[in-house]
Amino acid sequence: MNEIEIGLGEKEVNEIAEQLRLFLSGVTTYKDIMGLQDSHLETIYSMAYDFYRSNKFDKAEELFKGLCLLNPRCHKFWMGLAACVQMQKRFDKAMEVYGFAIAVEAMNPAPFLYIADCALGLKNLEGAIASLNLGCEVMESTNTHTTKHKALYDKAKQRLSVLEGLEKSKEIL
Repeated sequence: MNEIEIGLGEKEVNEIAEQLRLFLSGVTTYKDIMGLQDSHLETIYSMAYDFYRSNKFDKAEELFKGLCLLNPRCHKFWMGLAACVQMQKRFDKAMEVYGFAIAVEAMNPAPFLYIADCALGLKNLEGAIASLNLGCEVMESTNTHTTKHKALYDKAKQRLSVLEGLEKSKEIL
């Protein structure tokens, strides 16, 4: 077998191997490997958010995808990506992406409310109710339903009441 000369010394190869090990073990991110600062990602986030606010969801989506790859541990990057996908009415995919946001920050109830919206977009009343119930449970289990997330909690409870009423009226018919 022919060996390919790549021009790296043992030290460089060991450094690359260590970076790869850290990345694969989840200790480091592409952002870290590339030497990017949080401020760089915030600049990209600002651009993505501007595209989103301008209803240029496809352009915003591409930037949010890049941000999620660079730092997959950032909740707001996943939320931005999911929102872009949701606004393009790709509800199944948006629900998946909101799932990543939940994986990053499980005690944040916001994704559950947006998943409920997506479920309604798919005409899945039961799924919407289940998602709202989960979001409320998260807020109640962390006691944030009366403080930090009170507005979200109230909104979820209101929607839940309406949707459960719709579900009951379907059962009667």
